[in-house]
Amino acid sequence: DGLAVDTDMRWRLLTSLAACGAATTDDVDAEQQRDNTATGHERAEQARAAFPTAEAKATAWRRGVEEDGLTNSVLEAVAAGFGSVHDTGLLEPYVEKYHAMLDTVETKTSHAIIEILVRGFYPTALADARLHDATQAWLTAHPDAPAALRRMVVENRDPIERAGCADAAQDVER
Repeated sequence: DGLAVDTDMRWRLLTSLAACGAATTDDVDAEQQRDNTATGHERAEQARAAFPTAEAKATAWRRGVEEDGLTNSVLEAVAAGFGSVHDTGLLEPYVEKYHAMLDTVETKTSHAIIEILVRGFYPTALADARLHDATQAWLTAHPDAPAALRRMVVENRDPIERAGCADAAQDVER
């Protein structure tokens, strides 16, 4: 009682429910009909990409990375949903795919799109040695990549590196 559940809160709750598998595509479709706006469309895209299935992640990757044509805001929404996981294993297949995508990302239409792809589809939730090592290997193998691209990749890698250091320090304390 007393809690105002506005459109923003409904989408936030629904996307969280979708990410943990407690919502359905029918729920997302119904909310999109209720919020028949550009923002509602973006939030529905995010919720659909957040579903905890390999198929949802593959669809988000295909639509966001392999195909062209999404607007910047829809691409951002798909990327946000793609990265929303409770089961990080869903992102494991994308470590190699992500680093392969970096080799062609500069052919995309704009710097804004490139930035969304490089930052948004990095499988950050994994935060493990495999992801760190693959990212470092890409950086080592591509010293002549555009400086802006390298900077974004380094900025993706650094928190993973810090997490690894924190884990190592915690292991020493035990």
